[in-house]
Formats: sequence, C-alpha cells, structure tokens
Amino acid sequence: MTLARAQYERFRQLLSEFAKFAVIGVTGGFITNAVYDLLHLHLGMGPVTSTTIAMVPVSLHDPSLGLDRSLSGLTGAAAMTITPPAGGSPAA
Repeated sequence: MTLARAQYERFRQLLSEFAKFAVIGVTGGFITNAVYDLLHLHLGMGPVTSTTIAMVPVSLHDPSLGLDRSLSGLTGAAAMTITPPAGGSPAA
C-alpha cells in the first residue's frame, strides 16, 4: 500500500469517528436543553435543579443495559450547551 493510500484510509477513519462523535454530542445537547427548558421554564423548577435533572438522561452509561459506549461523551457536550455566556448571570 502506498503512503498516500495509507494516509487517505486513516483520514477516512478519523472523519467517520468525528462524524459519529458530532452526532452524539449534538443529540445530547438537544436532549439536555429540551429537558432543562421543560423543567425550568414550563414547570418552574430552579435552574440548578433543572440542570441536574436534565443531565441524567445524557449521562447514563451502563454496558449491561446495552447502551452504546459513546453515550458517555454526551456529558461534556451537554454541559457546554448549558454554560451561561461570559459575563452573564448563571441564575437569570
């Protein structure tokens, strides 16, 4: 196999892994935001309580349940989506 072909195969593999990670991360962000919105804005729960509860579904990772191991990556992506803007108040 030529060097160029080997590099192409490696890049293709990395691109595939990145795409899977991106889909899982974006999905986790949407799930977290939807649950947070429901709890905080519609049901009147506090922001910390809402955030804590919203993080549970995307933080689940139990191989015995047959969940994909990539679910553990959702925690970081979901946490980034609920971080307040710079200079903003965490509890508006």
